[in-house]
Amino acid sequence: MTMLLWLDAFVVLACVLYCAALPFTIHRLPRVGAGRSPALRARVSVIVPARNEEKVLPRCLDSIRAQERAVDEIIVVDDESHDATARCAVEHGACVIFPGARPPGWTGKPWAAHAGANAATGEWLLFVDADAVLGPRCVGAALAEAEAHGTDLLSLIPAWRSSTLLEALVQPIFFMVLSGFFDFDRINDPADPMATAWGGFLLFRREAYDKIGGHTAVKNVIVEDLAIAREVKQRGLKLRVLPGPELAETARPLTARRIWDDAHRAACGFARGSALLALFSAVLLFANFVGPYALAPLGPRFAVLAVVHYVGAILARVQAGRLGFDYRLALLQPIGALYLVAAMLWASIATLTGQAVVRWGSRQYKG
Repeated sequence: MTMLLWLDAFVVLACVLYCAALPFTIHRLPRVGAGRSPALRARVSVIVPARNEEKVLPRCLDSIRAQERAVDEIIVVDDESHDATARCAVEHGACVIFPGARPPGWTGKPWAAHAGANAATGEWLLFVDADAVLGPRCVGAALAEAEAHGTDLLSLIPAWRSSTLLEALVQPIFFMVLSGFFDFDRINDPADPMATAWGGFLLFRREAYDKIGGHTAVKNVIVEDLAIAREVKQRGLKLRVLPGPELAETARPLTARRIWDDAHRAACGFARGSALLALFSAVLLFANFVGPYALAPLGPRFAVLAVVHYVGAILARVQAGRLGFDYRLALLQPIGALYLVAAMLWASIATLTGQAVVRWGSRQYKG
């Protein structure tokens, strides 16, 4: 019991320290330079891979067309959609291409992005997810930032907007976990091998994209954005990743199944085929987000630690709202965490039994 109390106290202390340090961490985060001129005249092609995206695509395309720094072409790649994706794209001012059936060894999104890049004529290629919505100065600010720092690949981390109850419970936890891997000082240091990116906003210098082989380099990867960021660094090119909640956001109504599939995909991608790593991640998630409350019935000291952890977790969520986190329903944070713990456990079991199957874009892939 004493050892359990010490472990509980350690978790709570870590939460308190995290909460205390968060304002300073947020203050020192690198941001897209304010007031930079969007007058850069390099040709820009925006590529939107899309599969069954008729519900979210119009907002995305309208936001691209409304940029203060106009883009030169908008290409929507209709990846064998079964809805009105292509018609929506045309109605909202995009050029539509149909890449055809995927060759063996390709996953869907890399194949669509590859086809879009082949059709594009820009000196800069901006890959945008169909559920991304860009602020009016987004493209101009991103271009100027990339030019100012000699960047080959710039990725902006958006604000995440929740539109359903389950999203509001799960997505903030999911993003808080992912944010642990966003050490921007290391990611933006060319000498450090740490690399990651958000696949919903990838601004590539064309010559750099061609140098790494484009999406061919990650054609069979499930979590392709992390892999392509690693390729950039391994080739000696310059990667820059910045939080940009004031410039871009991502929002789509997600079903419970889609949230589960996304969490499972991320878990399998992170574990890289290791059942032990997925299990270890599940244990850490449970210990950090649920553990103190599960132990509260064991006695007054455990209950006090649970209350302290609860207050710290809520304060952290509210502060993180400045980065685009949804801090609504923060009181129910442990429920969202349990959902992700379950996804991690399932990834571990599926990997161990050789049954890991990832659903992505209404397709299935071996995990």
